[in-house]
Amino acid sequence: MSIATMSDVCTDRRQGSLLLPYGLHTLSDLESAKFEEHLLRCPACILEIDRVAPYLRTLHIQRMVLVQHFHSTGRSFKECVARLLAHHA
Repeated sequence: MSIATMSDVCTDRRQGSLLLPYGLHTLSDLESAKFEEHLLRCPACILEIDRVAPYLRTLHIQRMVLVQHFHSTGRSFKECVARLLAHHA
């Protein structure tokens, strides 16, 4: 077992927990700005966001496709999930 270096540990776990919402573009402008300030000071989060960036891009694209589908069908997210669950039951 290795000892964690300072670059392996997030400097602010509360801000670090916003990595996924930041990567999916679901934060408000203010929250995004605060997270970006955190990134300037946190080597652990910089490494993590670099590591997961390809996956975040894929998830963001899939999210946008779903949102576009919801709007085009006139259904809400809740209705679409219920329909998917009923179809796969």
